[in-house]
Amino acid sequence: MTFKINIYLIFVYFFLVTNLNAQNLGLYFTGSCPQKSLQNLGYKNGLGFSLEYLSNQLIKKESFSLRLSIGFDAQWHGHKNIDSITFNTPNNDKGYSRFENSCVGLFLGPKFTFNYGLWEPYFELNLAFRQFMTNQISTFYKEPIDYQKSTSNSILSNNTNHYGLGLGSLYHITDNILFDMRVSYSFGTKTDFVNLNSVSLGKNGVDSYDYKIIKANASNLLFYRIGFIFHLKKNKNVSSNTFDYSSPIERTKSQNTRKKPVPNPKIINKIKPKT
Repeated sequence: MTFKINIYLIFVYFFLVTNLNAQNLGLYFTGSCPQKSLQNLGYKNGLGFSLEYLSNQLIKKESFSLRLSIGFDAQWHGHKNIDSITFNTPNNDKGYSRFENSCVGLFLGPKFTFNYGLWEPYFELNLAFRQFMTNQISTFYKEPIDYQKSTSNSILSNNTNHYGLGLGSLYHITDNILFDMRVSYSFGTKTDFVNLNSVSLGKNGVDSYDYKIIKANASNLLFYRIGFIFHLKKNKNVSSNTFDYSSPIERTKSQNTRKKPVPNPKIINKIKPKT
C-alpha cells in the first residue's frame, strides 16, 4: 500500500508543480450506484459530494484540448438506526446507535475536451484509491456525567484500487463559471462491508449488536456528477497555454474584433507647377 501511495504522491507533485497558476475548482453533487457483485450482495446506492482541481491546458487546438484533473469524493451508502438501547454505564443510560456504510476516494486522470460552441463534450480516464468503511455512531439521549454525548467506532475499513472512464459535457454560463455534468464507470478490486439489513440488537440487549460482514469480489461503481467549475483568479502573467474559460463563440468574436494593422501611408511626391 505504501508503494501505491508514493506513486500517487509523485503524480500530485507533478500536477502541482506544472500548474501553479491554475485556479480552476469544480464543486459537485454526486451519486453512486453499486454494480455487479456489490449490487447483488445488497450494497446500497450512495449520495455525496466531490471536489476537483483542474490543470491548465497541456494541449490546445482549435477544437480539442487536454488537461489533467485531481480530486476527492465522499459517498454515504445507507445507514440503519438501533433505538432504545441500554448502554453499559453506571446508570444504564439510554440512547441509540447508527450504522453507516461510506466510501471516500482520491482520483487523478486526463480530460479530453472538444469545443462545439457553448457546449463542450468530453471524455476522461481516471485512476483512484478508494476506502470502503462501516462505522458505528452511538449517542446518548441525555449526556451522562463523565461520558461524551456521542462516540464513533470503526467496524471495518478496506482499501481498494479503481480505474475507469467517463463521459460528460461543459456548458459556459459566464467567462468564469461553467456547468458540468458527467457519468463515469469505475472498476474496483474486492472489498468487505456490513449488510445493514442484518444489523440487530444483541441477545442481552445491553450495547451489543449482531451483524453480517459481506465479502464482495469486486467494488465496481457507476457515478454521476452535476456541478460547477469556477475560474477563481485571472493571472495576466500566465502563458498562452492557460485554459481559456470564455466560450468558443466568445473567443471567435474576440478574434474577429481585433484591430487590423494599419499599413504605413504611401509618400506621394508632389511636383510644383512650372512658373
